[in-house]
Amino acid sequence: MLIIGENIQILSPAVKAAIESRDAKAIQAQALLQVEAGAGILDLNIGPQKKRGAEIMPWIVEAVQEVTDVPLSLDTTNLAAMEAGLQVCRGRATLNSASADPERLDSVMRLAAKYDAPPQELVALAACAAEYGGLYISHIRNEGQHILDALNELIDVADQARQQRDITF
Repeated sequence: MLIIGENIQILSPAVKAAIESRDAKAIQAQALLQVEAGAGILDLNIGPQKKRGAEIMPWIVEAVQEVTDVPLSLDTTNLAAMEAGLQVCRGRATLNSASADPERLDSVMRLAAKYDAPPQELVALAACAAEYGGLYISHIRNEGQHILDALNELIDVADQARQQRDITF
């Protein structure tokens, strides 16, 4: 069973205060408590953070990564903040707070592909797109000797999502 620790979230007064004062130790303590309790993924929920999200998300990612190597889930509706967090994330991260809004879903899919999201995340996003008539399209280029791996992943994701697929070269 996979446990996702969701206690680092902006609705918690202690977390909100730690974010506002950039108290990394408080965030790190919360991360370690969750890992010690069995969390296999840590969800970092900074909320929408329209103005400061692109500085807060990488700060919180780096703070947590200083004390644990547990995979992270970046939880925000702010795509710039999500990408800023992905840029400093050491491993693959889950992108949380996706919605079925076609424009937003497309943007999250692009981030997932750009930052090598886990295939199960692509399956979930592709399945969501399928519900609204969307397509799973992959432009495969510069794959060199890994072209078959890329094609197999695309086919697997589309099949698992019961999604029509398009491949462009």
